[in-house]
Amino acid sequence: MLPLVLAGRYVVGGELSGDPMTTVHRGYDNFLSRDVTITILRDDWAIDEAKVALFVSLYVARGSLVHPGIVGTFEVGSSEVTGRPAHWAVGESVAAPNLDRFAMPGSWAQGWPDRVLHLALQTARAMKYAHLSGAVHGDLGPATVLLETELRETDAASAEPRIRITGFGPPVTDVASASDSPTTAQIRQWFSEHLQYPPPEHGAGQLPTRRSDIFGFGCVLAALLLLGEHTGPRDRTGSATGSATGDDVTRDFAADTLGQLHAIANQAMSDNPEERQHSFSEVIEQLRSVGMHRGGEQRER
Repeated sequence: MLPLVLAGRYVVGGELSGDPMTTVHRGYDNFLSRDVTITILRDDWAIDEAKVALFVSLYVARGSLVHPGIVGTFEVGSSEVTGRPAHWAVGESVAAPNLDRFAMPGSWAQGWPDRVLHLALQTARAMKYAHLSGAVHGDLGPATVLLETELRETDAASAEPRIRITGFGPPVTDVASASDSPTTAQIRQWFSEHLQYPPPEHGAGQLPTRRSDIFGFGCVLAALLLLGEHTGPRDRTGSATGSATGDDVTRDFAADTLGQLHAIANQAMSDNPEERQHSFSEVIEQLRSVGMHRGGEQRER
């Protein structure tokens, strides 16, 4: 059986994952000779014009986000397959685990507070860009943040990881309608039921907002901090016990850094949205303040 090829260039491979709305497949772009992912709308959704419109709107919105910290969407299209329309989106292929599945190398224990700060800044800057572009993620959390590394055994300690955010939800205007049509209500229910990191206000029936994404960022930062606690024998600073560089001054500053990062995460995850940071600009300023403190300590030493 010949492989399915969309738009004369995208070869559809094996299924990677799926949900009630779509299936996600490995793919290959014959024109640009690169691996891609191909997301295909399920047949039972493809017969409903409103659901097709949601799918197109979702992936067009994702495609408008062009940032090194956000997994890209390249093209959205439709093709006729075995006499029926198939709606699809082609995106970047990122071979990286999410934070829930990432196993941190033990060699990263030394200097982990600085890595957490670096990764948190990457996440906040990508989300600031998304918000300035008019997007709301809606389900930001450890499962929707990939940690991309190019580690080799010889330099695992020096390799710098990179955050890649995936899974942006549909534009809020597509799941909120004054008419509250049956299709809109169904889409809103489907979206709500599949949130992995719903903020406390979600229980009151509120749709995701920018403050919801701040809550999700807090979950991401907490997960990064937790990774450091699970990497071999450690002291309270996040430094490996017995480290040759672990003098008292360094340990005290590492503990202070982790304490400040925990405070930022706790504020972001407040049950009261008004007590969270107002924007990712504020989050970035808080993180920069931690970084300046770290930089000053290193210069003094």
